[in-house]
Amino acid sequence: MKPRPFLILGSQRAGTVYLQELISSHPDAHCYGEVLLGMDGPTAVGFPGPLARQRLLRHAWQHVLSGSALRPQRVLRRAVDSPETGVAGVRVMYNQVNRRVMRFMEDLSVSVIHVRRANILQQYVSLTQMRERQRTLGASSAHSRAPVTFAPTIVKPQLALEFVQRRDAEQTRFAAWCDARASMSIWYESDIMGISAERAGAQVDDEPLDLRIQGFLGLDRRELKSDTVKTGGRTVAQSVGNFEDLSRAFIGTPYAWMLE
Repeated sequence: MKPRPFLILGSQRAGTVYLQELISSHPDAHCYGEVLLGMDGPTAVGFPGPLARQRLLRHAWQHVLSGSALRPQRVLRRAVDSPETGVAGVRVMYNQVNRRVMRFMEDLSVSVIHVRRANILQQYVSLTQMRERQRTLGASSAHSRAPVTFAPTIVKPQLALEFVQRRDAEQTRFAAWCDARASMSIWYESDIMGISAERAGAQVDDEPLDLRIQGFLGLDRRELKSDTVKTGGRTVAQSVGNFEDLSRAFIGTPYAWMLE
């Protein structure tokens, strides 16, 4: 009997690609990327050259032609059923979860690896930096295989605060859903970056992340690796050119600690 399929649930710039590669490095497991965007898996499609630097149009093209727009359950099913042996999973972002996707996850009783960011403001800054990098360098630069140095970026304080509020609510809602199912919780800061996330209520586990994942998925223990280089080591003050303006928007809110 094949192991139960799994999915990595999270949001952009939270370490989902790192986890995908980590799991796929195990000989008895494979994790596809964002099959619901038509970017990976058995139903993946390419895109015309002129769309290479048009991220939203490119995603829309692949989303429709892969079948994900009309039949996301079929796309997900084909992905998790594709390997002949071992365990298979997919990477799903919060904004890709609708009622049909949720029904698929519940009907199939998938195991869920839920990854969150404690410092959501840093996540917003990272998103801003990477999108600037994509516009400059093209479609293949969203994730790094080598260290990247970013110049301080300018953010809009009110948009940043709204993003943090919205993402905090999303994480809380999905965490409640995961708690009622077979799930594993991962925090980007403590589990992937190796820095403290206790300020945001994140629980720290002493067991190495790769061993926890293999135990959760029922895999034999092997050495796992990912080639993705994480870029989240800088503080918000080091990353934002208009830090004083940003501080004024966050002081007095429950998220003021994220400025540190």
